[in-house]
Amino acid sequence: MKLIHSKKGETLLETLVAILILTVSAMLLAEVTASSTRINLNAEKVDKKYRNDLEKVEKRETPTIGVVTIQSGGTSYTYDVNYYGDRSGFTSYVAVTKEGGA
Repeated sequence: MKLIHSKKGETLLETLVAILILTVSAMLLAEVTASSTRINLNAEKVDKKYRNDLEKVEKRETPTIGVVTIQSGGTSYTYDVNYYGDRSGFTSYVAVTKEGGA
């Protein structure tokens, strides 16, 4: 008879609050997981571009001819160069001639 009249135990309100807390926690965990997946995919895309650009530069295939001008102390020097890669990523320059200009 003591067990029937006992006031100990969980009420319906406490159970509902616990369920609410678990639901909100699960939703936050799902959002964090989705965000980390998006960040990881973006990082993989950037890394792939980095590696492709680096590979182009290291292979030194299909150079583009260009001119580099360096100014120092009122004097400018102009060099014909071949450059590899593209201007938006990695670029490697190799001097074709070493002529100085005024």
